[in-house]
Amino acid sequence: MKKIIALLNTIVLSASMLTGCGESGKNESSVSNLEMQTATQATILDETTLLSEITTLTTTETTVEITETTQPIPETESLTYVQENSIAWLNYLAMLSQEINASQHSKMFLEEAYAAIINNTNPANVNELTESYLVNLLDIIEKYRMIDVKRERLQYLYEQNKARAMRNALPNPTALLSATMSASPQQLIGSLLYMAVDSYESYSNYNDELKLQYLKDGWDLDDEAAETVHDNRKKAFIYMIDIVRDYNLPGELALNERAIEDFVKCKNNDNVHQQIQFLEANESTYQAFGNYWLLLAECYYKNANHQKCLDCIDRYEGLNSDIFRKDYYFARTLPFAITSAYEVLSAEDYYATAERYLQLMMDNLENDEWSMRYYCAEMYTYLYGRTNEKEYLNKAYDILINNVNYLVEEQNTLNANYLSGVKKVSTSGVSKAEKKKIEKYNESLENKRKTELPTVYEPLAVNMELLMTVANQLNISKDEQRRIENILSKDGESVCWTTPIRNHFSFREDKTVYVDAKFDKDELTLPVSCVSQGAKIKVTVSSGDKYIVYEDWKIEKIERKNNDINAFRVKYVSDKADNCQYHKNSIVKVEIFNTAIENCDPVIVTFNVSKYTHHYLIPDKVEFAQVS
Repeated sequence: MKKIIALLNTIVLSASMLTGCGESGKNESSVSNLEMQTATQATILDETTLLSEITTLTTTETTVEITETTQPIPETESLTYVQENSIAWLNYLAMLSQEINASQHSKMFLEEAYAAIINNTNPANVNELTESYLVNLLDIIEKYRMIDVKRERLQYLYEQNKARAMRNALPNPTALLSATMSASPQQLIGSLLYMAVDSYESYSNYNDELKLQYLKDGWDLDDEAAETVHDNRKKAFIYMIDIVRDYNLPGELALNERAIEDFVKCKNNDNVHQQIQFLEANESTYQAFGNYWLLLAECYYKNANHQKCLDCIDRYEGLNSDIFRKDYYFARTLPFAITSAYEVLSAEDYYATAERYLQLMMDNLENDEWSMRYYCAEMYTYLYGRTNEKEYLNKAYDILINNVNYLVEEQNTLNANYLSGVKKVSTSGVSKAEKKKIEKYNESLENKRKTELPTVYEPLAVNMELLMTVANQLNISKDEQRRIENILSKDGESVCWTTPIRNHFSFREDKTVYVDAKFDKDELTLPVSCVSQGAKIKVTVSSGDKYIVYEDWKIEKIERKNNDINAFRVKYVSDKADNCQYHKNSIVKVEIFNTAIENCDPVIVTFNVSKYTHHYLIPDKVEFAQVS
């Protein structure tokens, strides 16, 4: 019975959700930012339309009535393990289907939904009918997934934003190591609460560069795709009828469509008081639905009802669900429980509870959930700072080194893209109007290429910063130091191309940075290897006890040689420095701040006047030499 009921609720809304995706996707390339933002709100099919479409599929032998369940779901204590597990599958997939419908403009959500079916389905609970339907569902979702280029760029922005949010929440990793410093579980969970940057926001911030991709690679659906959506809805309906009829399933165990729609609407509500009111009032309806208890736990946390948050976690664990390989939903809710435990338990009880919850999180997280894993490392470091138990620090170290090992590949990709040629959008087969726009877009890529510096992958940097802090606290061996540096290497060279950043993440004692630079009044030329994307330049010109500072330096061009990053040169110019009055005793101090890394030491280059000729009617002639 468990294996049959487990996937049934995917039928209730999976087909209707994809129709919404198909219809709205036809004109996505022309959707304005405002329209896209509005479209991210839940779109619910009205009951009349649904009943009408179901009627057309009803045969003379089978009559189906859809009515709202009026009797409460049986108490979970009266259900067998098989029933508990089955109802968990049933209701989870119904919710997932409705969320796809409500999030039809969120490319990242559709990507996650697709990946969840592929990677996180327990195959022991899938029969032949279910397998056939899931394959069909994957085919439909694939039609709506965003194009590879857009997904990669959007995901890159998303990860960069998460890393910045984490750094802002707790900028100093050493704050975790001491009980006298200000780090707290509230701060640590803050890094998770604010890291989840909305995919629409990330998209709109990068929209100017991406929107032209829609012209060529948009979500235009042809008649064949629309027919596929219809076929999927029909197959979904037939699947539901077959399963219920053939296995005589108790329908009262399943949430009906209205209940799922109401739950998703509640989940998308940003008023926590309204959420709590709805959830508490409908406990009898959702008591066997695992996600109900997780959402209620989160709401209670946000409303400072910490004991109730912990009670909801207990109720969820009591459901005995066994439908996932990894329970991501549970893992993503546990930080609320960890912080709630801090608020209501004694110190000793809190340490034990936090440790148990952290282990549950790690058991249910994949490698790509780097931000949640990073949170676990933060918490273990925090626990060490309060208890001085080294085992906590060792656990944090293991998490961080595995995170770094996973994330370093993205840095390798960024490095390879920096050296490769510009990937232009093809103008083949497009209209004249679209061709002009694409040509303009390609031109902007060329211009960007001329002033683009190497990029630091911020998730990698955030993990490295905490890893270095933990490694130094553990006083790791030379062999372990070499292991970390080898992980950060490719073909014998560090993946951190910018020398100051490389030094920042190095255990070597000699961290001298030599910069072969040139300065000429309002022009400054530096090796690319000492600056990264977003670096700030500060130039101080002093003569005796007088000085003036210039900070308006911008990149004019980058000279690439031999496809070797060590031979690249970047030229900065300043409008204000052009008016500077130099003297024969002037000293020029150049400070380079690689802001991509917190607390990265600035690189300092100094010049003095090597030749000075005073003129009365024309500007003085001044030449500068770099001071060793």
